[in-house]
Amino acid sequence: MAIKIIPEDDTGSPVWAAAKELYDLFLSEWGVSKDPEDRSKTVTIMASARFQSGVTLTQDVDILVVYNSAEQGAIQVPSEDGDKEIRVLSFILAIEHKRHSGEDLRISEAGVVKVRYRGSGFEDATRQNKNQVYAVKGFLELFPDLVEKGTPWIDSIVWLANESQERIDKLRVSHNIVGSSPSLEKIVQTISRDKSRFPERRKNHRDRIWDLKSSADNVLFIRLMKKLSSFKTGTELDKKRMNILMEGISGGEIKGGLRIFRGFGGSGKTFGLLRTAIRSYQIDRDRVLFLTFNRMLVYEIRRLLAQSAVRANNAGGPRVQVESISAWIHRLAERFSLLSEGKNVTDLGPDEYSQLCDKLAAKIKERAVGNPESDVADLLDFDLACIDEAQDVPLHEKKTIETAFSNRKIIVADGIDQIVRIGGYAVDWQRDNRDQDQVVKLQLCYRMKKNLVQFANAMAPRLGMPETWGLAEAPDAIGGRVIICLGGDRSALKEVLMEEFAPIAGQIDYGDMLICMSAHLLRRKPRVNHVENDLIEIKMPYWDGTNREVVELPPMESGKVRLVSLDQCRGLEGWKVALVGLDAFYEKKLQEAEREIRHEKRIATPEIAAEMDVSQMAKISAAQWIMMILTRPIDTLIIHVEDEQSAFGQLLLEVAEMPGMRDYVWLRS
Repeated sequence: MAIKIIPEDDTGSPVWAAAKELYDLFLSEWGVSKDPEDRSKTVTIMASARFQSGVTLTQDVDILVVYNSAEQGAIQVPSEDGDKEIRVLSFILAIEHKRHSGEDLRISEAGVVKVRYRGSGFEDATRQNKNQVYAVKGFLELFPDLVEKGTPWIDSIVWLANESQERIDKLRVSHNIVGSSPSLEKIVQTISRDKSRFPERRKNHRDRIWDLKSSADNVLFIRLMKKLSSFKTGTELDKKRMNILMEGISGGEIKGGLRIFRGFGGSGKTFGLLRTAIRSYQIDRDRVLFLTFNRMLVYEIRRLLAQSAVRANNAGGPRVQVESISAWIHRLAERFSLLSEGKNVTDLGPDEYSQLCDKLAAKIKERAVGNPESDVADLLDFDLACIDEAQDVPLHEKKTIETAFSNRKIIVADGIDQIVRIGGYAVDWQRDNRDQDQVVKLQLCYRMKKNLVQFANAMAPRLGMPETWGLAEAPDAIGGRVIICLGGDRSALKEVLMEEFAPIAGQIDYGDMLICMSAHLLRRKPRVNHVENDLIEIKMPYWDGTNREVVELPPMESGKVRLVSLDQCRGLEGWKVALVGLDAFYEKKLQEAEREIRHEKRIATPEIAAEMDVSQMAKISAAQWIMMILTRPIDTLIIHVEDEQSAFGQLLLEVAEMPGMRDYVWLRS
């Protein structure tokens, strides 16, 4: 096709709509053909293209236009002063698209555009546009054979979609700015203001026709154009790169005994556990039992396994069977007739449940574990047991698991400083003969991009986490963004969700996104979910994991944003993650922890009670929750705060103002 837009399908974002506006202009004003055989004029328009810039950052180019025309029949445009004609042969144009106006927009006499995101101050859109040019240039230089005669010229424009062209013209700025509904002629005239882009005409200003072209070698430019046209905008490349980074986490072949993946949140423990399970299934043809923390995680793991074509149900044969620990124990208790009819293990009190687990361990010892004729063989007959979030498994559950798989391979994911049970302690899974255990220390944060790691590390000490807590950046995991949305009406959040969660055909899907909401935004009777209503309003497809009726269904289909409560997001991840009402959630966790710790202090011995600092212990407990939640995203973290004056809101804004944060932490209100 002589003209194409990438992605082809409407993503619902303002940037894609602007790209489509340009697409229509090329058809109507310059007569670019849709016929793939007509190569007289070719144009590719990319919306939300992402390019690596430097070592640590990526640059999002709102719109990138690549145009080429044969000399015969090339479009000619009058210059702004009218004394010359601009013959348009080729150009590469990076466009920064802004919808700001009025008090939220500033244009200096030098033509520098600054826009304001409420609560954040003014950001330099002109500098951002120039950085995009350097990022595209850097991408092109990855192909030295195509730039051997010089890197093509790349033009830049700031497109102010809600500002009239008449007002911009009155400013008489020399910089590259266009207003609402620009014509292609106006765009060409604007980028032609920079006379240095016409090097062959500098010495002879009497020439009436100046050629606008990006490269002196048209053959090489056409080849570069094809390279750019086949470029996947951002996320697919990023996802592949992040997956490659995490490929080595599994730790190789398991020779028996115990393996422990140990690391902080975001280090890839669950991913390593899952990769090991898949490897054992595919290569060793093992029967794998994957036990995890809760039902939400069960569905998430099953969803990921479905993408790998791994069999979950294959009685007696190779499979990866995923269950929550409580569901697995419930089924065992039923088989051993240790539960009354109609009763669930979740109905039992702590002491009752502990006694049940002890009885189960005794029953399992009496049976021939792994005997195919055993009436519990389908629950115990496995070659490998994988235990997720193992640091938070109560001792009585741990005893049952170890008894069931005492002579089998066991792998656990052991989080450091991730215990979320109030007053909890880390469970030690290593056996008496510790030298035979294989501990895989995940010191680098493989799942999260570097900027997200830096943000989490900045938050930790301010929340009161111990000095020992800290994530190490994976050097090649470049990029990452944080967007802080302020306001109880969630209007800024809805706008950001529409922009950020828009899918890109063939690369990123709604199913890659995760929204975690505070429970106070959900009312059970009558059922009202305010975040669900927001998603309905902005017409975003979603799977409602906060609805108990929906959660009873099989794993969600792809193509829908996952909506879960913040209490249930442990172990989940998303390419982009939104945390809704995080300040209210933090306050709730503080209050819960204080109540529980005061109760423990009342029943503790006088010596222990004297050493218990209720306020400090509660602060650490709430902080552990927040740090666990902040490590859910891979690429983009969206934090919604209802009250920016709250203690958590103020802490968040302080971090956002730290040196270096402005490069990737943005405020919206």
